[in-house]
Amino acid sequence: MKKKPIKVLYSHLGQYKAVGLAWKEDRVIAIDKRLKGIQKIDTTLHELLHVMFPELTESQVTKSASEMAKVLWDLGVRFVDNG
Repeated sequence: MKKKPIKVLYSHLGQYKAVGLAWKEDRVIAIDKRLKGIQKIDTTLHELLHVMFPELTESQVTKSASEMAKVLWDLGVRFVDNG
């Protein structure tokens, strides 16, 4: 059975004291809309990893997301605001 696509939401997450959240079963992530730069890339990757590989520990997710974010940043990957 084909998995449904991962949905990405952008919102203020201050009330959760978090910069990102993941609902693994629903395949939904939320990213704090105030994030910028490498922190936005890192947080997005972090929450995606939680959904894609739910068996990973928090430590594994944190380390992997940070390493990937640094590589992407060094390659010049940036978010563009088209709004």
